Amino acid sequence: MQRVTILVTSLLAVGGLHSPSHGQESADTQAGRFQVLLAGDLVLGKMAGDGYRPFVDPDTFSSIILRLQGADLTLVNLESPLCDIENAVGTMAEGVMVEPEGQGDEPAPSDQPPSQQESYIRLSRTPTGCLPLYHITSNDEPRRAPGRHPPIFLGPVRAAQWLADAGIDAVSVANNHIGDLGEEGIRTTLVALERAQVAAAGASLPEPGVSGHSAEMDPFAPAVVERSGVRTAILAATVWRNRGNPPPGPSNPVALVTLEHLAEELRGRIRELRAGGEFDLVLVSLHWGGELSPVIARSQQAVARLLIDSGAHLVWGHHPHVLQPVEVYRGGLILYSTGNLVSDMVQREASVSALVGVELQRDGEGGWQVTGLTLHPLSVGRPARGPVEIPPEEAASLLEPMATRSCVDYQTCLFWTDSGLIWERGVEQAPGP
Repeated sequence: MQRVTILVTSLLAVGGLHSPSHGQESADTQAGRFQVLLAGDLVLGKMAGDGYRPFVDPDTFSSIILRLQGADLTLVNLESPLCDIENAVGTMAEGVMVEPEGQGDEPAPSDQPPSQQESYIRLSRTPTGCLPLYHITSNDEPRRAPGRHPPIFLGPVRAAQWLADAGIDAVSVANNHIGDLGEEGIRTTLVALERAQVAAAGASLPEPGVSGHSAEMDPFAPAVVERSGVRTAILAATVWRNRGNPPPGPSNPVALVTLEHLAEELRGRIRELRAGGEFDLVLVSLHWGGELSPVIARSQQAVARLLIDSGAHLVWGHHPHVLQPVEVYRGGLILYSTGNLVSDMVQREASVSALVGVELQRDGEGGWQVTGLTLHPLSVGRPARGPVEIPPEEAASLLEPMATRSCVDYQTCLFWTDSGLIWERGVEQAPGP
């Protein structure tokens, strides 16, 4: 296995980012405690027809910024590539810009007044690096491929700095949408994140003009982040890809692997990271599971436990867009799905999510174990206002079934406080809100 550092001045290996340390240890880490904050899927914007709908701006995270900045290490799943979309927009369209019927997940044009439709920015020209991947044929001639396709997610390059300003330290880009704009979009994304000093795990590309991938171009290489004196390795992988993206293999710039081979791909890497003594923590990000499903496959649990057994401290899942049960296992933690952070999904179960705070403490042997967990409920169903923290009683009807299953099926019992759902080592009850 090889870790790769990228430089702004050289694109020799775009991936495996190293992020600078915050410097001095915090009081908590000096006392042997470290706080990690995790969130789910972050969608920056969406294409439809000849229009673009942005979901984020510099103020999107203002209502939760104290949470994001208060943790020692904050991570999200970035489910949008970046490009120069802001240099290609014209004026707001009078009505909604939509895909032709049968050509995507957007509805056909409606007869509703424009005020009742989603507003999209009409594009004045084709932006560099923003051409959707599935519009490309083998001879690079743009065309509209037949059939329905997943929506195209993307965001402006400067959104990378917005993430950094909000307190987000690292992102996973191993997901089914990071390739929506092809390799050029992946490259632009990784470079923008590096310049903003946001670490990225789950993708890697060679220098422009170099075909193929060498051993150094390893999309499974860990991102490395040092915060508060604690050095963390972040591995990321996805089992999902959208139509038009390449299958698993050495030519794929994204850390894509089948569920059947997921443990095989990652266990050796985890063991090597732990055995070397260079890292305090090893976190694993997995884009997996069924969309909008509360069900966790037994094969997922088996893989997650194998990764904890191999030395991972935390397995962090996303893709279903809903919160799924949590499991504390042998001193580690499995978050099967952390729901949404920013999205325009209208389903009720996808509109309430959580920021997940994890406390780790040093054990008697100098290692780390998970000792606490807090799920801070969020309302995430309205991108225009950004994610908003809500009182537990407003989230109880959607989160209580997840809490019950966590206790009954995964022996991880949560209880309600004014901050949200809490798990503490040694607490066995899960009273209602």
